Amino acid sequence: MKVKLTEIKNTQARREDGDIKELAKSIQEVGLICPLTLNQNYKLLAGRRRFKAISELGWEEVECNILNSENELFDFRVAIEENLIRKPLTDIEMATAIKEYDELKRKLYGSARRGERTDLTSPQYGEVWTQKRTAEDLNISQQAVSTAIQIAGAVEEHPEWAKKTGRQILHILKDEREGLDIHNYIRPYNLWSFAEPLAGFGKEYPGRMPAQIVINLLWYFTDEGDLVVDPMAGGGTTIDVCKIMNRKVMAYDIQPIREDIKKWDITQGFPDECSNAQLILLDPPYWQQKKGKYSADESNLANLSLDEFYVKIEALFVDAQKILAPQGYLAFIIGSTIKNIGREDHALKCYNIASQYFNLIYRIIVPYPTQQYTGFDIVRVKENKQILNLYRDLMIFQKKT
Repeated sequence: MKVKLTEIKNTQARREDGDIKELAKSIQEVGLICPLTLNQNYKLLAGRRRFKAISELGWEEVECNILNSENELFDFRVAIEENLIRKPLTDIEMATAIKEYDELKRKLYGSARRGERTDLTSPQYGEVWTQKRTAEDLNISQQAVSTAIQIAGAVEEHPEWAKKTGRQILHILKDEREGLDIHNYIRPYNLWSFAEPLAGFGKEYPGRMPAQIVINLLWYFTDEGDLVVDPMAGGGTTIDVCKIMNRKVMAYDIQPIREDIKKWDITQGFPDECSNAQLILLDPPYWQQKKGKYSADESNLANLSLDEFYVKIEALFVDAQKILAPQGYLAFIIGSTIKNIGREDHALKCYNIASQYFNLIYRIIVPYPTQQYTGFDIVRVKENKQILNLYRDLMIFQKKT
């Protein structure tokens, strides 16, 4: 059907449209071979360059295909499949498309990143969304998704980088990371809130800790050359921060995803090489909040019953006390679990356990991103007369003398 150009809503964002004048000349000579694609509200889904070309030609109406749009994600899929792939994308356009796709999926399914909760995921959409699922959907590697999101995020923060290549942006980020002024991220209060994790620290991993938290821990509780131990290293954020802050680091995980993380099951105790550590950073699974996101090992804390979970946590405290240097510190971060039966305050239980072996020095509040909860979650907790938790507890313990 034909639609007036004035009725078409062009909201597509591309930074490079190519030679529109040549396309307009071709359309003027041979006509419009491929119609535009709109949704039922006349929003342009595919054909931005053709739309701009016929606008320059002064057309008043154009032949269009109308699709019944289900939601914003459907519109975006059409744009990817019918429009973006027609013209080779720049690095930035591809990165932006991948990032937008990932974000739209998270709107529908709920998010599982940056320490966000998964124990209140909307059941009508099933499992929460991750970068791994984005990679599977788009048939690319998870690392490619992570890199694309990093590049697109950098361009959002620095629009002047839009004409650079992806490789150039990654080099800039690397240089910035190595020249990072950590003083900009030091928090002088007992509330450590960060809008976004620093780019370039750690690989994508369930519940990945923001680098700013590690920066503050190293700043307050270690000196250059001190040994830091992270027995649940995940994406390796602690390693990357220790490198720029000149700390020694030993990092382990039951299923390492980086070569600089050693394979080790910490429930079997700390390796001897960890002896005399100045700081141990414990960021365990928050019980079953991300069950199935880590390894399937029986000893994985996310796979245990609640009682078994606390038994293993106590064993970790006992082992940590043995290998810490005199006056050494243990940083322990955890968030509460909310289930239909109520709220399980892991921090309180773990404090009661740890206080047998350590002195509590500081209790710091680390807020979650507010986007962790969906509208459905909010409705559900109101109906159940529950209160959502928007923070994690970071407790700093010192070894008893």
